[in-house]
Amino acid sequence: MLSDRTVMFAERPRPNSKALYIPEEASKDLVRFVLAGDSGKVRAQLESILDLLRSGGDLPCQDSHKMCIKLLSKIEDELAAIKITFEDIFGKNMLEEIKKIRSLHSVDEIERWLRETTLSAAAFVRTHSAAGSKEIVEMAVQYISDHYNEKIKLGTIAEKFYISETYFCKIFKKETGKNFLDYLTSLRLEKARNLLEKHSLKVYEVAGMVGYEDARHFSRLYRKFFSNKPSDIR
Repeated sequence: MLSDRTVMFAERPRPNSKALYIPEEASKDLVRFVLAGDSGKVRAQLESILDLLRSGGDLPCQDSHKMCIKLLSKIEDELAAIKITFEDIFGKNMLEEIKKIRSLHSVDEIERWLRETTLSAAAFVRTHSAAGSKEIVEMAVQYISDHYNEKIKLGTIAEKFYISETYFCKIFKKETGKNFLDYLTSLRLEKARNLLEKHSLKVYEVAGMVGYEDARHFSRLYRKFFSNKPSDIR
């Protein structure tokens, strides 16, 4: 038995049923607010649209999927114009998201998807302007400086700033001139050389102090980076 919050499957239009669509102007306004990064206006516009859709009664599932995909395509096109990709925001490609849309079978699921997608996009645009990107990289560099001797993963840092790994790598390289792994490695090795020069420590001890569990791997990296062995500094 279906609840009153279930999307109805319809092979063909039913007599007297209302067409399921987002009015063009409402859709344009929603996308415009997303691109402005105005989460408040996105939320208000979305509620207005959802009220309109709810007033239509039972929602044909296929139509609801088409509606979501059409909206998603508009958002993707407009984001591309300001050099933001779909993967930057959601960490996956458009086809994967379309598969997710087609798995939605209830009004609640569709409403949740609409809210999450539009609000995430708006938050991303607001936070990741040119100034926002620079600030994120500065905070990431500080985090690396504070935790270089621990197990640092790219995904962990990207997650801290609510962005995809792909986008983090892009802005990190742009701001520092190095990719994440090269930056972390060079910092660790510079710290290691400083320790070797100032203290009487074993190579394996220094390796552990700068974040390497495998002393032989550390020695190989050190030799490649400085063209001499860590044991040469005595």
